[in-house]
Amino acid sequence: MLFSDYIQKHPFNPVRLAVRVRQKAIQAIREGHPWLFEDSIEKISKEGRPGDVAVVFDAGQKFLAAGLYDPVSPVRVKIYSNSSSLPPVGPALFDKL
Repeated sequence: MLFSDYIQKHPFNPVRLAVRVRQKAIQAIREGHPWLFEDSIEKISKEGRPGDVAVVFDAGQKFLAAGLYDPVSPVRVKIYSNSSSLPPVGPALFDKL
């Protein structure tokens, strides 16, 4: 099945997830590591779907990064920004990249 066919049959409305990470992941994210592994996650605000936006925080609720969530991959979040000025989510994101 082509991706365009899949999207037409399964409309996607991403939600934002708050993701709190364990101490071991904080330094790696701050240094620009692009992945957040499942064993580095301490808590997620709600159940997510593939492609949902994950906003990543430390234990003190300080923003660390934002990325795309994947609940079935060992790499749970693919980080696309680790600055406080987030790129837009949606079609405008691809203009930014």
